[in-house]
Amino acid sequence: IFTAIKEVAEDEGLDFIFDRSGDILFLYAKEQYDVTNKVLAKLR
Repeated sequence: IFTAIKEVAEDEGLDFIFDRSGDILFLYAKEQYDVTNKVLAKLR
């Protein structure tokens, strides 16, 4: 399912897709929005 979600996002030019069926959960986000390394650097 995640492959299909990514394909739809890319085809539609979407930056984010999230699941609204319960708690808000991101299913897809463009790589450019991944700030994991920046957060880890701040924690060091």
